[in-house]
Amino acid sequence: MPDTPAARAAGEGCHWRVALVAQFGWMSAFCTLMVTMLNAQYWSVELGLQQADTASIKAWLLGMSGAGGLVLGWLGDRLGRRVAMATTTVFAAGGAALVATASDGDALWRAVIVTGFGVGGQWAAGQTLLGELVSPGRRAWLGTVAQSGAPIGLILSAVLTLEFSGPQALGWRGTEWLLLGGLLLIPLLRLVPESGAWRAARTRHEQTNPVLDLFRPQVLPVFAAAFLVTLCAMANYWCTVTWLPEFMKKTWHLSVPGSIGWFLCFGCGSLLGYVLFSWTSRRLGRRPAFTLFSLIMAAGAGALLFGAELVRDREWLILVFAATAGIGTGLWSCFGPLYTDLFPTHLRNSAGGVLMNGTRAINLMAPLLPPLFGGDLGAGVGLGAVFGVLAALSVWLLPVREAVTVQAD
Repeated sequence: MPDTPAARAAGEGCHWRVALVAQFGWMSAFCTLMVTMLNAQYWSVELGLQQADTASIKAWLLGMSGAGGLVLGWLGDRLGRRVAMATTTVFAAGGAALVATASDGDALWRAVIVTGFGVGGQWAAGQTLLGELVSPGRRAWLGTVAQSGAPIGLILSAVLTLEFSGPQALGWRGTEWLLLGGLLLIPLLRLVPESGAWRAARTRHEQTNPVLDLFRPQVLPVFAAAFLVTLCAMANYWCTVTWLPEFMKKTWHLSVPGSIGWFLCFGCGSLLGYVLFSWTSRRLGRRPAFTLFSLIMAAGAGALLFGAELVRDREWLILVFAATAGIGTGLWSCFGPLYTDLFPTHLRNSAGGVLMNGTRAINLMAPLLPPLFGGDLGAGVGLGAVFGVLAALSVWLLPVREAVTVQAD
């Protein structure tokens, strides 16, 4: 879609508000996801769950985000970006409330299905709204601001779990209730306009199915390449985040607070990485910067896995390598602007939802990997590093320039 003044007029005057609202939405959704994951050390004990049961519930939590991305992505292309953002928030908050009241493993399983479904739609709706209201020259930086909701949510989830989930504080159920604060997004959405580009495209494509349109001959090659890149990057991230803290806990005998505290260094490194990626991509280009940061994340995780002798006498290096892996996650700040450049308006939200959350759903295998390797937590971490290298290579399959023919509305 061409970036015309008519398509962006409403957004240019409040571009920072759009970015900050999108950031808050993604922060609350990601925090909801991670608090439920991190609370596993508490709810698995209280509910008497075995390791396989806990891994299965985590997998469903991630997997249902794929279904949410598909359905809510379609909703965003049909009814509007703001409607999708509000709907996904209601599902995520409702899921958190169900988790807080779960009395057994079956109830918790049903609760995380709702939670994952809600989390799945938030990223695509917020990034798509931002991309359509902001001019191309500002998308990279403001996309970074919106995407920074992920590391902020990660840090917040670590603080909540560390300070409040223990039995001497609110308990894990209490922290789940705190997640209902994400509903504040609904009144905040009144501060930003709906996408004018979406309104215009809706009248031209009322009879089309945005999900099916992703498989049109002129769109499919770009969609397939973007799917591969996102899948490898997603596997790199979730294998690392899911298993590295537990690996360090058992390998280095860190306490539960110590292993959760790792997320603080990882999250702070991510915030720095987002800023550095935005700067690097403007100077080197999107693909070289993506390759560099993918390798940085793989190196950070790999160093903790294979640097046992080095770390044994210098435990502070754990924090350094965790921050290094976090810096590598800065590559995620490119995905919002990337999808905006690659896909036409009428299916952009669906494309972002399917790509981001479909690949996350495939990564429901991440929590199941160590049991398949006889309980070896290092196997999951090692695979994460391997996928980081694959992501660094696969990004070169994407078009060198913006996909002008695919963008045509």
